[in-house]
Amino acid sequence: MSSIVSDQEKKFNYPAVVKDSTDLYFQNISRLPILTAQEEKELAHKWYYDRDAEAGQKLVLSNLRFVVKIAKEYSKYGIKMSDLIQEGNMGLMHAVEKFDPDKGYRLITYAVWWIRAYIQSFILRSLSIVRSGTTRAQRRVLNGLQKAQKRIASMQGASQPITTKQIANELEVSESDVQETLTLMAKRDVSTSTPISKKDQTLVFEDTMQDTSESAEDKMVRLDIDQRVQQIIHDMYDDLAPRERYLLEHRLLAEEPMTLEAVGHEFGITRERVRQLESRLKNKMKKAFEKAGISGEKFPSVH
Repeated sequence: MSSIVSDQEKKFNYPAVVKDSTDLYFQNISRLPILTAQEEKELAHKWYYDRDAEAGQKLVLSNLRFVVKIAKEYSKYGIKMSDLIQEGNMGLMHAVEKFDPDKGYRLITYAVWWIRAYIQSFILRSLSIVRSGTTRAQRRVLNGLQKAQKRIASMQGASQPITTKQIANELEVSESDVQETLTLMAKRDVSTSTPISKKDQTLVFEDTMQDTSESAEDKMVRLDIDQRVQQIIHDMYDDLAPRERYLLEHRLLAEEPMTLEAVGHEFGITRERVRQLESRLKNKMKKAFEKAGISGEKFPSVH
């Protein structure tokens, strides 16, 4: 991994994280300009087709502040912020290296998966979790465990024990995923060259770590965005007004959405007023999605 990072840094002329002055690093990247969609597209084409080093550098630099934002989400694990940022920057550079601008989505929409993957992988190693590939559900447990435990404790009281079933329900994963992740967190590291099976000594843990095929990446990007959309909606739900919650459940997220007339009858208001409430709710959700770097095409649609 170190050799890859070294090559990338040379290619992009990328400034290393100043570990002894994280605040100074924050100040420096805050001055870097954010690219418009058109500017990003032009630079991405220069990098992808011509391998223009200056274009690649600008793509990386313009997204460094987003790496910091993601890294802060993982600060609860007690790992130095500078280390998390450095791992996230490596994920960003990896994403820029592989980004295809003709796919139709913004760079950060694609890069967010790689940024999170690099940071999560670093955390897993730091927490002495087995270095074989972890599933998406296990990463979800790792990322949301503490938040889920606090939410459950606030509902039932801190004196009551929290079960793996409750955590599984809260995180929308299977109970076995929770149990396996907790077991991994309690184990020591094993070598990536260790055979997975005693019967088959040729297949080692390293062989399972990453699928680099293009179609798999596209699928992971979509899955990651879907998960983040669900999490954003879940986080903002309690702050919504009763009518907004009703619209969210029965219009925006329903498999068979109610009509505006039906909702108006339920509320005792006009169809136009329902449309206005729904438009305001959509704008509120759109801002939350954009803040998280999710583009508009992933916004829940209404038929």
